[in-house]
Amino acid sequence: MNPAIVGGVIVVVILLVVFYMLSSGGEEIAPAVDLDEETKAEMEENVDEGLPEEQKKEEGQEESEIVKKEVPKDAPEFKPNEVEGLVAWYDGSSYDEKAGVWKDKSAKKNDATEIRGEPEVIEENGVKYVIGGKSAGIRFPQGAMTTGKKFTMIGVARYQDLEGGRIFDGYGGGANWLSGFHWNHPGSELGGRRNGAHRSGTGWIAGPGHYATNENVDDWILSVDQKHLYRFNGVTYSGLTNNTAKTPTQMSINHGDYTKNGDREASSWACAEVMFFENELDLPTIHKLENYLFKKYKILKQTRVYTWNRNYYRREKGWLQPFGSCSGADCAEQLQNFENMGGSCGDDGAVSSINMNRHWGHWKHKWRNHQFGPNGLISNGNWYYDVNCLGGLENGIGGEEKKTDYISTTSSEPWQEKWKTFDMNCRNNPISAYKFEASNDKSRMRLNYKCSNAPVIDESCRDIKAGRWRGRNANPDRNPADGPFSSLDYQHLHCGSGQVLTKVEYGEDDAGNVELKGRCCTLEDL
Repeated sequence: MNPAIVGGVIVVVILLVVFYMLSSGGEEIAPAVDLDEETKAEMEENVDEGLPEEQKKEEGQEESEIVKKEVPKDAPEFKPNEVEGLVAWYDGSSYDEKAGVWKDKSAKKNDATEIRGEPEVIEENGVKYVIGGKSAGIRFPQGAMTTGKKFTMIGVARYQDLEGGRIFDGYGGGANWLSGFHWNHPGSELGGRRNGAHRSGTGWIAGPGHYATNENVDDWILSVDQKHLYRFNGVTYSGLTNNTAKTPTQMSINHGDYTKNGDREASSWACAEVMFFENELDLPTIHKLENYLFKKYKILKQTRVYTWNRNYYRREKGWLQPFGSCSGADCAEQLQNFENMGGSCGDDGAVSSINMNRHWGHWKHKWRNHQFGPNGLISNGNWYYDVNCLGGLENGIGGEEKKTDYISTTSSEPWQEKWKTFDMNCRNNPISAYKFEASNDKSRMRLNYKCSNAPVIDESCRDIKAGRWRGRNANPDRNPADGPFSSLDYQHLHCGSGQVLTKVEYGEDDAGNVELKGRCCTLEDL
């Protein structure tokens, strides 16, 4: 065969494989946080040998390490009909098997009449709930939740086996919406995942993780969902989103776009209670509704959970087009690219680790020599802020919001000197969220951040420097002449288990390279 043709075929194959690795579902480019398992494992292997063990990235906590507790009987609570904005409310006692109707207990009377199969009511220990197999489902009316309206959905559900996929599944509007439950890959010994949230326009805003197992599959899961928020058993798992999520035409249980025909993501399911509100409830109100459901269904509330809160990604110059080196005014485009980027742990969470992450990844297959970038690395041109949190801190709500001074994105001053303006300092409280804000013409930029009210133990605080997680490959020297994207990439500021960041500073190391510094403190006892 003609060598030119062979070469052309090889290039096409390479591009197809790269596209497959960096895309999701054929619908949209995957969020940069969707790394494959091989890449995640490789990141762990590439931690600098000199990095202290406690500063290496943690993917999460073991189940035994998570603090779980019963909600006290006297904890403040609201029943759904005591909260303004209730438009639909269903529980096991209101499902009419004979009529095939799930009756709405709210004053709006938004009964669910679109029923597939034959769901039935079960009663255990004085609690009634509705169950159905993969061929059974319920579609809630548009009066409960529909495209273009603000909402809060709260549901208590669980799988009936380890072969589950979605339970709450959006229908219509091209939204690809799921809340909480999502199928696991075929062949895995684990069951479906239970703390994810996905929607078109933003991709994954939480998880997915927290697999069902033989030991926990019977546990009720409490999910709280808004357009850009997801909470799992009392903890916020969503971070900063791009506010472009699509909302489905209707919400369903096992009767949506991906489950309506018993598709591969259908589930054998159980649902105890679902409620919808026509507004986005604030966190204190959500806490009280969660308390009501925690008590009713004997669900243990989680607190001080180490979470990986997803933050949305942004392109640099374009797909497969990362920024190059820059200095002075030439860095304006890079600085302006930070607009609206940042990270969030929610109003009841605190930042435990932080790094800016350009989406690099190894490709260990036979075509490796044809890759883009240094040392066999490829980039799809996406980047995001990687943030780990300690979640479920009810005493953290209502903290102070702060703003730094503006910098000029277009002046000739070295960018690293400008960046020092973006220092964050919450003193005796943790950082809970941060976001870059640009002026209308993008010539100026500042950093807005929020401090949690959760108190820390002063005597526990220590100063740390960023580790170069995977630095040998993607970020060897942090040379400021390489520009902010290269210099800040994978500067991993990590407090370790049980501690939170109260301060973040940008400085220089002994060689004059950009260096991220921080202060870590332990939260006061519960």
